[in-house]
Amino acid sequence: MNKATYLNLSLILTGHAFPGAVAQAQDLRPEEIEDKSLSAFGDYWIAFDDYEDHRFAQSKGDHFEAWDKLKAEWKSQEKTLTQSQTIDLTNAVKRYETQLRDHPNASSTPYARMNLAQVLNKLGSLQESEKSGETYKKQALAVLADLNTNTPNFTQNDEALYLRATILEGLNQQEAATTVWQNLAKVGRDSLYTVHANIALGDHSFEREKATSALKAYKNANAVLARVRGPEVDYEKVRVNYRIAWAAYRTADLDQSLIAAQNLLHPEVDFKRISMQKHMTQDACELIGDTLFEQDHLNKTKDVLQKDLLRPYASTIGLRILSRLASHPTPAQSIDLAEFLLDQYPGAKESPEVATILADVYRGTKNEKKYVATLERLSLMLPRTSVWRVQHKNEPNALASMESKALNANQLLAGKFYEYGMVQGGQSSFETARTYYESLLKFDPQNAQAETWDLRRAHCLYFANHYEEADKAYETFKQRGTVSPENLEVAFYQQTLSREKVWRQSLAKFDESGTKPNAASMAKLHKLEDNISAFADRFPNRGHVVDLLLLAASANRDLNDYTAAEGFWNRTLLSEPSPTQRTLAIRGLVQSRVHSGKPEETLALTRNYLKLENFDQLGASFQGELIGIVAASAKETAAELNSKGKIAEAGQLLLSVANEFPTMPDHDNLYRDGAYYMALAGNWKESENAADKYLADRGSKGNTEDILYLKARALEYQLRFRKAAEAHLALAMEYPKYSKAMAAAQRAENLAAAEDDYKLAGKAASIVSNYQSSPETKTDALLRSADYYAKAKAWPESLQILAKAESQSRTPSGRMKAQLQIAKVWNAQGQTDKALASYKRLASDAEQRKEDIDKSLYRSIVGESNFLLGEALQKDYEKVDEGNSAKSLTFKGSKLEDSLRLYNKAIAADDSEWSSRARFNAAQLAENMSQSIRNVVAKKERGDRTLEEQSKRWLQVSQQYHTQNLMARQKDPYRYKDVVWIERSALKASGLQPQVEPASRSLPSALDTTQPYQWSH
Repeated sequence: MNKATYLNLSLILTGHAFPGAVAQAQDLRPEEIEDKSLSAFGDYWIAFDDYEDHRFAQSKGDHFEAWDKLKAEWKSQEKTLTQSQTIDLTNAVKRYETQLRDHPNASSTPYARMNLAQVLNKLGSLQESEKSGETYKKQALAVLADLNTNTPNFTQNDEALYLRATILEGLNQQEAATTVWQNLAKVGRDSLYTVHANIALGDHSFEREKATSALKAYKNANAVLARVRGPEVDYEKVRVNYRIAWAAYRTADLDQSLIAAQNLLHPEVDFKRISMQKHMTQDACELIGDTLFEQDHLNKTKDVLQKDLLRPYASTIGLRILSRLASHPTPAQSIDLAEFLLDQYPGAKESPEVATILADVYRGTKNEKKYVATLERLSLMLPRTSVWRVQHKNEPNALASMESKALNANQLLAGKFYEYGMVQGGQSSFETARTYYESLLKFDPQNAQAETWDLRRAHCLYFANHYEEADKAYETFKQRGTVSPENLEVAFYQQTLSREKVWRQSLAKFDESGTKPNAASMAKLHKLEDNISAFADRFPNRGHVVDLLLLAASANRDLNDYTAAEGFWNRTLLSEPSPTQRTLAIRGLVQSRVHSGKPEETLALTRNYLKLENFDQLGASFQGELIGIVAASAKETAAELNSKGKIAEAGQLLLSVANEFPTMPDHDNLYRDGAYYMALAGNWKESENAADKYLADRGSKGNTEDILYLKARALEYQLRFRKAAEAHLALAMEYPKYSKAMAAAQRAENLAAAEDDYKLAGKAASIVSNYQSSPETKTDALLRSADYYAKAKAWPESLQILAKAESQSRTPSGRMKAQLQIAKVWNAQGQTDKALASYKRLASDAEQRKEDIDKSLYRSIVGESNFLLGEALQKDYEKVDEGNSAKSLTFKGSKLEDSLRLYNKAIAADDSEWSSRARFNAAQLAENMSQSIRNVVAKKERGDRTLEEQSKRWLQVSQQYHTQNLMARQKDPYRYKDVVWIERSALKASGLQPQVEPASRSLPSALDTTQPYQWSH
């Protein structure tokens, strides 16, 4: 117990804790004077009560709580001292004074002085002002002083000292009073006065926080009291034990305090007033509780509370301990003790308060399960027939306290289970909450919260899926006498939701059976719609109105009655909906158009909403949803237009929508399809423009490949082949994995070649090679690329490509093809020696690997190589100066033979181009030799028959070569079709000569003979 609490209790103790307790003086001895008043005033011998009355009056100003408890009793005592008593006492004073004056030596004089002092003291106490009362009290002290002076051995000296001490107390002469009390305690007999003296000394020490001295004095009082006999002893024992209990508590002698406090609870003690006994019992219980709390031993506490003596007070004491435990961080002990009290004394008056504290502790420790269980235990006391109520039916204050707590517990439980249901959605929680709300309504239907309870009860029915019962409950609630507008609106709204659930349950039965709703089911829908209309009429411009309109629209939509649903959605848009509600209405109207199967109408409506609505409020996600519908509708509309042959319109629609909504889903595909539609409609220029626009802002779009291909094809159809080739090539290079990349590269090659843009063609052919799966086709593409570069005289690029082809080729044929073209490039560049060396090597390799390479390739390599080697020797031959000597002819003849040998090898290769060309060159070379011989013979003075024969023989050789050319074509006309060299041999063979030398004579001999050379004939 803290110091403040202890001081408060100590002052209660000294401040008339037992008002009205009377210490009766011993019977006065009989005197000769017959004055009834003399003996009658013995009734006012209440000196110790005067002492305690004084202590009470002194402390009441500082301790209002104690004053409030005993105020009624103090007032009652004050009223008993009537004005007539004051008059009687005044008269008695006169008579006593007369008696003492007339009989100063009578044997009764000491007693008369004693009574006079007592009467004067009483008169002083009854005065209205403290100042007027002091006069009488001082007179009483003077009388007592005379008594002490004149009769030092007075037999009633204890009483005189007692009275003197109490008067001094009344005059606030504390130190003087204490001295008298000490004297009385020292010299007094075994009487109640001595007991009271020790008590007063103990109180004096107790007030000064000298608890040890106080306890010693109280024990002395108890020891004296043990030797006193009389009817007041038991009562005085209570007085002493009460003080011992508090003093022992103050000195921390808790066991002594506990024993003394328990002694206060003996039921046989005869208290003078019931109120006094109640106060004593209350103080004793609180003291025992505080002592047990301080000892802090829960098991001992339980044992003490189960003593037979304390069982009637166990719950009161336990509550005292529990209250103090609950104010400290000791939840485990609080729970243990509270559970013990509720289990051992369930019917105790304090059980509601104990349960309340226990519930608070469980709540503080977040033990939700136990908290709820304790509240339930408390709520069970509320019903009219509860066991606790029956036991305490005659205690209105206890009943009122219980009802307050139990009613609060019921409300907490109802609210908590209702909250559980709202958070967790558990049906059982709502069922439980409904039970508590019904209990509350049944117990206190007129409570200020009854309206809320009734509405909550209906909500519980709704959330527990009892929709028809909820509908009835809401209807009943609406019929209450007075309902707040807010709750009436909620009831209307929730009733509508209940009817909506009833309707949907009815609809579900028909959905399961696959049949249409019958009339009864439709009646439920109409009932729902009627309620919605009633709500909208009664509570216009409320947010709930829009919710319910949307609900009605949804109900009709579920029946595929979009016409009726549109009416509610349109009404929603006119009812100042929130952005979310407006979103739902617009979505419903668009959905209705989609359901109608007319994509062009859906497209038009949705595009209008996208143009007119504020999507900063409706949300970007909803805007995206509508744009998605636009995309789908546009695609369907375009498909319909296409099916009707309106391809251009389909393309224009898709391009328009795609340009209007660049963020729409599938935007790239729609744009691509629009551009393709334009191409299919023949609008190649518009298709190209669409492609250019797309590519200018393509970013990370996904159909760039298709658009590039479309642009290239559009350029083709506009006969802009060079641009088309560049577009195809750009597609193939930038998107090599595109499905049409290879075809684009091939088209780029062909278109560039057609435009004689051989560099572009060469680049395209090299790209084509990247798409070839086999080494042979890859090599062929590279060889084409090199050939194109050669035609463009881009020699480094051609050689680079050929080197790549040679290194990548996996066959001798491929490598030789590359080597052959490399030799041609060298020859074309003028690197004759390097070219001839390569030709010579190629011819040799071809002969050696004749079986490993293609026959046609063999013919081509051997034929071309030997021809070009022979042609080089022919040029050496032609450089020889004929002169006029046989020696020069011999040298020239050797060159001729070497050249013819190579020409013959070329002829033997049997390549249609190179064999026919070799024959013609060989024939020309032989004819030239014949003419050279004739020229030498002509310069001689006389003929030379041998040379003339040689000339004829060479001329015959020439004719033979020409004739072989003609015979080769006759033998295989297809192979030698349109071979120019055979045509020329035919002219030679017929004796005709061309007017102009063929253009091929001025061309590099290494050129591809498959080119269409134009001759002058």
